[in-house]
Amino acid sequence: MLKHRWVSLFFILILLIYGLLVYKFSFDIFGLLAILLIYSGILAWGSFYIGSQYYMPVVSKGKTDQKLLSITFDDGPHEKNTSEILRILKKYDATACFFIIGKNIQGREEIIKQLDHANHLLGNHSWEHSVYTDFLSKKKLKEEVEKTNQEIEKITGKKLAFFRPPFGITNPNIAHTIKALHMYAIGWNIRSLDTRSDLTKEKVIDRIKKRIKPGSIILLHDSTNEIGTILEELLIILQQMNYKVVPLDQLTGVKAYK
Repeated sequence: MLKHRWVSLFFILILLIYGLLVYKFSFDIFGLLAILLIYSGILAWGSFYIGSQYYMPVVSKGKTDQKLLSITFDDGPHEKNTSEILRILKKYDATACFFIIGKNIQGREEIIKQLDHANHLLGNHSWEHSVYTDFLSKKKLKEEVEKTNQEIEKITGKKLAFFRPPFGITNPNIAHTIKALHMYAIGWNIRSLDTRSDLTKEKVIDRIKKRIKPGSIILLHDSTNEIGTILEELLIILQQMNYKVVPLDQLTGVKAYK
């Protein structure tokens, strides 16, 4: 949030200086447009690139030189895929973090229990995960996040501390909500693009492999059709590269639960 505040103050100062120049000389629409375009570009970069930490602190990687990394899954629980993911993770003795969409919980409470009992971590991924979520007021957004927290606490007895913004988009309202609820924003530094229909599983796996490094946080999705195959092949590759998949809280040093 400090970045956003200071950048905004800087551009206000620039506009004041521009106003003085206009008063002394003449108005130049192109100068004003240039200032506004640069400011808008910075806002867009800060909003859409979660690793920028423009509006708030975001954990997007672990601090380690060892061959350790974490795997995360968004948009679950999925009635079929999440169980398959669980089976594969158990087979390779790997622990992941699952960012849950609140509206997906009903009827899949047993899957949430299975994830928790298998010592996988749980995080909040909003209630609706709608294209409108990032435009909600502070009050509505807080209600969404709290509702998901409460539903998961009913099932597991645990208070979530991890929140992953829908689509990885951040803004001042999300920053305010996370701070008010004493949660941590969790990002990634390897986006698999596994939800893109134009990418084959081979391309997805190759994309991940090229970006692997110590401390990586990999983003995958429960909802991806071939997620079971992608995950198993990825885990085999990680073994060949001598990488160990560890829990996200261990990798980052940030507590998953309050």
